[in-house]
Amino acid sequence: KIGKRGGRPPIGAATHSQATCKGSHTGATANRGNRLQPRVPIGATACGLGGQAQPRQCLPGPCCLQGRPTLMAKTKPGKKDLDSYTIKSANKVVKEFCVRDGVVVGDCVLMRPAESGKPPYVARVEKIEADHRNNVRVRVRWYYRPEESIGGRRQFHGAKELFLSDHYDVQSAHTIEGKCIVHSFKNYTKLENVGAEDYFCRFEYKAGTGAFTPDRIAV
Repeated sequence: KIGKRGGRPPIGAATHSQATCKGSHTGATANRGNRLQPRVPIGATACGLGGQAQPRQCLPGPCCLQGRPTLMAKTKPGKKDLDSYTIKSANKVVKEFCVRDGVVVGDCVLMRPAESGKPPYVARVEKIEADHRNNVRVRVRWYYRPEESIGGRRQFHGAKELFLSDHYDVQSAHTIEGKCIVHSFKNYTKLENVGAEDYFCRFEYKAGTGAFTPDRIAV
């Protein structure tokens, strides 16, 4: 499946679309949608700027990922919560890192974007579940890169800096390319070697308003 993330408006534009990813065939790309807007819990329709939550859809396409859910427990008819999800990839860059590691709630992951040539999305896994057909979906909380925020990238932002946003989505687990690590800034500065999977976060970010917590830091 290929996820249609939806058009991104100019920085600062106010829109009100919300999404749910359909299907979990291999080759999916993450459907993050328009992120410059308030976020509401999955299934809610209230929007802080007066808009309505809109369904998000994925389009069919090829894939190279295979997944296997494990340790399943029933929560309601037709759906099961999973404790972990094992990812495999034909991508040699991430294969050694992720094939032996299952994804669990709380892990940070790299997710394949729909736009060719774009860097992978970074998200934190909040929930893993499978339907009656064993299609696995993950509820994620997105990290934003500085250039994806309303204010844009500033001089003091680090090359590997991310903002933990209030933007949540449900995505096919097959869009996960691998795991990564989002450090605190203090721990990041102590790394002897910064790998491709290492990032850091100093701020939480409200996608609808562009507000940061904390609102200032020493630089």
